[in-house]
Amino acid sequence: MAQPDCPQLISEDIIDFGRVQGVAEATTGIFVKKSGRTTGVTSGTINIINTTLKVEMNNKLVLFSDQIISNLKSEGGDSGSLVLTSDNLAVGLLFAGSDKISVFNRIQNVLEALDVKFHKEA
Repeated sequence: MAQPDCPQLISEDIIDFGRVQGVAEATTGIFVKKSGRTTGVTSGTINIINTTLKVEMNNKLVLFSDQIISNLKSEGGDSGSLVLTSDNLAVGLLFAGSDKISVFNRIQNVLEALDVKFHKEA
């Protein structure tokens, strides 16, 4: 984790979407969207949940389990984009994709692994 030198430059809003309103469980068929560095705003639906797949990394195949696949478009540089529902509930964290599909980690797994929570206003 990192701490910004100038916290005033950090916004809690996601570009084009505003604030995250909480988290939701990913289910097939739901609408999802993301705002990524490379492809900007794209949207789609969740096609597959709880899948296991192999991804090539550094000329090796690496196995990832409990992943979500969507027809959301993404490209290199979009990794790390938060995947949201239409009402800005986080469902995943994007890590791989193409012009046809995106693969993302279930948000509950990410939050648990990093021991973080979304900030709630009082």
